[in-house]
Amino acid sequence: MELIPSNLFSGDDLQILLPRLWTLLGKQTERYTMGDSTSVTVEVAQELLASLWYTITLAMDENHTPYGRLLSDELMPFVKQGQTILQDKLEAAKRLWKMVCRTASEIRNFYFTDTLRGIGDYLRHYDLYYFAHRKPLCIDYPLLNAPSETMYGLTYTEQYLKCLLTENLLIHGFEKTAVICVLQTVAPDYQEHYLNLCEQSITNALGLAIIRKKVRTLRLGHEEQAEILEMMQNKSCEKQRELLHVAALSICDQMGITDKWIMDYVTSFSDTLLPRIEVALERMDLSNIFMPSCK
Repeated sequence: MELIPSNLFSGDDLQILLPRLWTLLGKQTERYTMGDSTSVTVEVAQELLASLWYTITLAMDENHTPYGRLLSDELMPFVKQGQTILQDKLEAAKRLWKMVCRTASEIRNFYFTDTLRGIGDYLRHYDLYYFAHRKPLCIDYPLLNAPSETMYGLTYTEQYLKCLLTENLLIHGFEKTAVICVLQTVAPDYQEHYLNLCEQSITNALGLAIIRKKVRTLRLGHEEQAEILEMMQNKSCEKQRELLHVAALSICDQMGITDKWIMDYVTSFSDTLLPRIEVALERMDLSNIFMPSCK
């Protein structure tokens, strides 16, 4: 974890800020050891300092406070403000986790279930005082659009859960048997396989939307593949991106989705297909991207 981004402070400012942080760390270490000692291992000290900085930055960003204030103001009030914010974020994350559990598809996958269970444990044992920056260790399920690795603690966890909830809603927009059929095409053992439950369904839906067909059934065969190829070939990368973006919005329209965040989520995923499409078009074969519904 990069403790202090290089663009926030000049070298001279850091000469002022760092000693202030070390003093704050000393007080935090004493609390952590319950007054028994101000000495801990280097690894624990780094963790405590990272937690303090994450907590402080939450307060600064939430209140739109200039970071320059850290060079002169007392730091502990910012820590307290950040901890109050974390209390609220923790409760919000728990509610979001429950919503993800309630909306989860009946289609099972080990990595999805294990990750969701692990996040629940993480939220129950979350330490906002000493290890606020820590992310869940258990996240193994891949998302269509992963949160930035520059996020930490509950900021990362909330974003991850929001993405999961979005994907749950998207899966429910397709016929269950159609999603299972597509998953079996990708991996017959999809329940134990490391994959995203809706990636291929959304991919196929994008293909169907490009050729202006209904997406809910995910019915895509060789004829549809040929039509998609005809639509995509001899187009510039920008035109291909435009086709995918229009298709993403068409998917949302067919599902009755009007939430901008979800629409942007599908659109962002469509962009990730462009490098694969470029390679596939050179071979004049999109069958490894827009796959037939079942083998």
